[in-house]
Order: sequence, then structure tokens, then C-alpha cells
Amino acid sequence: MEKMNPTALILIVMANFFWAVAQVVGKKALNQMGATSFNAIRFSVMIPFILLIVYMTQSWKSIPVNGYLLIAILCGVLGLFAGCYLFFYLLKKTAAHLVIPIGNSQLFWIILLSGILLGENITIFLLISAVAIFSGSFIISKKGRPKNPRNDKNRLDWMILSAIFVAFLWGLTVVLNKYALEGGFIYSNLLLIEVVVAAVLFNFTLVIKGNIRKTYFTKSSPMRRDVRMSVASALFGFLPGSQLYLMALQIEKASILAPFFGLTLLFGFLLSVLILAERPSKKAIVGTVLILASLVLVTF
Repeated sequence: MEKMNPTALILIVMANFFWAVAQVVGKKALNQMGATSFNAIRFSVMIPFILLIVYMTQSWKSIPVNGYLLIAILCGVLGLFAGCYLFFYLLKKTAAHLVIPIGNSQLFWIILLSGILLGENITIFLLISAVAIFSGSFIISKKGRPKNPRNDKNRLDWMILSAIFVAFLWGLTVVLNKYALEGGFIYSNLLLIEVVVAAVLFNFTLVIKGNIRKTYFTKSSPMRRDVRMSVASALFGFLPGSQLYLMALQIEKASILAPFFGLTLLFGFLLSVLILAERPSKKAIVGTVLILASLVLVTF
């Protein structure tokens, strides 16, 4: 296998840890607020910090005004708006150790789409790893499947399929991110465009639903607590994670980084148990171990 850039390895491992923090803290922020309010707050609060990075590095001078800008906007719509809304909607409705592993199995889609869209080499080890990822997701999905009533079973099936669709959206976004970076985008500029697009769409949705005042000017103590957790999820999880991930993607192939996206599963699984005090079943543990075993296959 192709040798990995050691700097990219460190960056992507750190990014996955911060992403797991963002997801687990986000679970706690969804007690009183919905996924739209949660994402509107966290993407809005990130913008000043990213603008500061862009200003200090003077990278704003090199933002391309061409087709790659449209790609960046599309990434914001698909990955940060649609993907994050659906992921945290599911996270609010069911256990974190069920949604996080399935929703973060974008490894398969990154491998597949990087070969199709970027022309990167797809090895047999990567393919076997993808099969292991989906097998682990299937085992985890069996956790908590109710015997009765039938409606509950159908509802859980819908959530599982939705989580797999989230993984597809995020995998596609990674590949499109790499395409934009190869086209001349600097990682901080790319992150700024995507976050601004997501913030605009989420806040516009709040306006349409009539929830903008309730979200930002609430007097409810539980709601204010959830607002603080949303800000924490952004500043101590998603922002550093996304910055580190794009830095790694700028210097390494998407297909080589793909297996390491599975580390979010490890960190998320452990944090959901330690912080949220959830009790995963034996099947959930087996499924998570199977997914992580695929990392060993492609790394060593």
C-alpha cells in the first residue's frame, strides 16, 4: 500500500476525536431543542472564528470565483446542512451508540467515490475494509430491534436507512472537498464557505418555522443550557475537527485517509458510554469492533 503522510495521519486522528466530541456533546444539547436550532446556533457561532483565521492568514485573497466555488457551496448544502440536520435529528430520536457508528460509516462511500470521481486507486484491502464497515453497521443496527409492535420496527428501519444516507452525504462531501482543494481552494476558505452556507440555510429554516426568537432569545433555563452545549459542540468539537480534517485532506489522498474516518466510531462509542452513560448491547460492541478491525486491515 502507498505510504501515508505522517502529518496527515496525526491531523486526521485528532480531527476524528474532535468530531466525536461534537457529536456526543451535541446529543446532550438536543434535550429541549430540535436539530435545526442546534445546527443554526453552532454554525453561526463558528463564523467569526473562521473569519479570524482567514483574515490572519490572508487566505481570503485567494478564494476562487469559478466552478470550484460552486462545489464548495454544494458541499455546504449536502454535507453540513442536509447531512448534519438528518444526523442530529436521528441522534435526538435514538441512542448515540446506534446512530454514531452507522452515520459515520462514510468510509465505504469515500473509497468508492474517490475512485470514480478522483481517479484514485482502490485496492482490495480498501474494498474488504468497506465490506467490514457495512457488516459492522448491520450488526449494530440489530441492536434494540423491537419484537413488537410492527410500527416501532418500521420506524427503526427508517432510522437505519437514514443514517446510511447520512454516511453517503458525508462521503460525497469528502470527495468533493478534495476536488475543490485540488482546484486551488485553501482549507480555511473552503471551511468558511461551507459553514456560511449551512448557517444561512439553518437560520432561514428557523425563520420559516417561526422559531428564530425562541432559539436565540429563550428565557427557559433548560433551553439556555442546550444553547451553551450547542456552542460547546461547535467550538470544542466541530470547528477544530473540520479544520484539522481539511488540513489533512489538502496534503493526502481521500482514499488513503478514508479508513481513519472510522476512528470517530471508536471515540464516539467510548464517549457515548462514558459521558451519556448509555449501555450498549453485546451486538453493538461486536459491530463496533468489526468496524474498527477494518482500520487495522488497511493500515498495517
